[in-house]
Amino acid sequence: MKSLKGKLLRNGLKVLGNVSLFLSAVVVVVTSGGGTHQPKCPRELLR
Repeated sequence: MKSLKGKLLRNGLKVLGNVSLFLSAVVVVVTSGGGTHQPKCPRELLR
């Protein structure tokens, strides 16, 4: 019973790690894609 519990715990942690890596990659892609679109700044404010 202990080995089954250990296997489930390890598999759960492995899945959790994979999901967190995937979500962090998605967040990085979305933020870098959104960073390329910058609003135009009026020339009067730059003076």
